[in-house]
Amino acid sequence: MAEVKAHPWMAGPTETLEGVQSEFGKRKQAIDAENEAKRKQKEAERASKAASGGAAHGGRRAYKGAHRGDADEEGAELTSTDILSKKRVLDEYVGIVSKNTEFFTKAEPDVIL
Repeated sequence: MAEVKAHPWMAGPTETLEGVQSEFGKRKQAIDAENEAKRKQKEAERASKAASGGAAHGGRRAYKGAHRGDADEEGAELTSTDILSKKRVLDEYVGIVSKNTEFFTKAEPDVIL
């Protein structure tokens, strides 16, 4: 241990507590400013995508699901025979969000849903 204490590195100048706090404060401010700029840029990109209607994905809705064909109109009432006679179709898969659980199958949509 005496050899370690005698080493020139240990005998060199040391920074005061105020000096260390000042230096780390400056570094934190620089990092905070950089992170804020990145956050604003990301927010602007999101606003731009929202304004363009999701053009980043070819203008398509991000979340597609199964539905009963193109003939369905919103607000139109369907009878039970209409519902049973229509075949479900799946829209083209567009992978956007990787946080959700996804599964792939070759089964017919009517069997799954």
